[in-house]
Amino acid sequence: MIPMFAKRPSPGFDPGAPDFNALLADAGAGAVVTSFTGYGVATFVRATIASTVDSAGLIANVASGVARSRYDPATLTYQGYFAEGAATNLCLQSEDFGTTWAAVGTPTRSAAAATCGTLVLDLLGDDDGSGLEGYTQTVTFTGNAVKAISIFFKEGTSSSSVIQLLDTSAPATRLLAAITWSGGVPTVTMTTGTLIQTVGPFGASGVYRAEMLTTSVTAANTNSFRVYPATDAALDTSATGNLNFGGAMAENSALACAAYIPTTTATVTKNADSLVYLAANMSASAGTAYAEVVSTQSATATNASPFLDGGATTTGLLLGRQTLAALTTISMDDGPNMLEKTGLTSIFNAIRKRASAWGGTTQSITGDGAAVSSGTFDTTMTATSVRVNTQPLGCGVCMKEVKIWTTNATDTQLVTLTT
Repeated sequence: MIPMFAKRPSPGFDPGAPDFNALLADAGAGAVVTSFTGYGVATFVRATIASTVDSAGLIANVASGVARSRYDPATLTYQGYFAEGAATNLCLQSEDFGTTWAAVGTPTRSAAAATCGTLVLDLLGDDDGSGLEGYTQTVTFTGNAVKAISIFFKEGTSSSSVIQLLDTSAPATRLLAAITWSGGVPTVTMTTGTLIQTVGPFGASGVYRAEMLTTSVTAANTNSFRVYPATDAALDTSATGNLNFGGAMAENSALACAAYIPTTTATVTKNADSLVYLAANMSASAGTAYAEVVSTQSATATNASPFLDGGATTTGLLLGRQTLAALTTISMDDGPNMLEKTGLTSIFNAIRKRASAWGGTTQSITGDGAAVSSGTFDTTMTATSVRVNTQPLGCGVCMKEVKIWTTNATDTQLVTLTT
């Protein structure tokens, strides 16, 4: 039997045991194992609390300085070490509609009527068949651009509910989403703005999350984040009913919605995750890198996303996506030579295998068992450290089964490794 943290090659590729083999296993309570015998001590930095999805599919808070694991909330599939860039929730009292939020009409409210792990949701109701009822809050954005809006919700008695970002200065609707239900399953339909994804259900809680992008917002104007428990996309005033809402977020991001950041009386910023190992775990002149990766927050993000690098993403990128690279592309970069493999299966919400090799005068890369793309190697991958899953622009990625060898694999071995 192979010990849990033993160095072990993947089937079909055996140039010797990997010099670095981070299984990034679940440590429980939302944490991930980052330290392994023989690889030196990992350095992890995030000086703020952050949330994740635990093994039950529920929202869990992870302490400052603790690297996060993550599970898919609906399938409970383990996804690995979860890293994001910095993010700020601009929406105050994200779980308490009785404070800061202003009433539209005279809505009903039952505080903390539903839970999803550490998240609580209020049950908001509209009992007036002649006018809109709900809650509103003015959000202060920075910069005129697309913004990210997200909220958790759970089915109530209403057949249709609405989330809106209304510029009352223009006036103009920057986002309008209607939530309808069939057989206990929601459909989020956008009239204005873009739906990134509907996430859930979160374990057995019955809670879902809508993650959305607005059209371009004018930051200097008054931008009102509104929730209506019983109306439709036409803002019909005759409907009545209720819906559980909680975990409201508004962000300056134009790419994706961050993992949930709870707020009370002030905006809250979550710092970026940083996991670094010793550079001695790789060779700058020859090597092979392998990782299993999944993007959890955006289907279309084209931001840079270094999965493995030697301390600098443009001079020692072992595996990742260079700036403007889609989720179907994998990249590597020795500095003067950036190499890509395009047309792969998207890593959005599905764990995919990616691998690269470098040595002599050639660097090669592939994924999904596809044919290898090869290019010129300048004989050195700059390596001041081994950074794992650096996410500078905020789109979260999970990684597990990270391996680095100091032997460069053949093209055939790379294909086998990623099949």
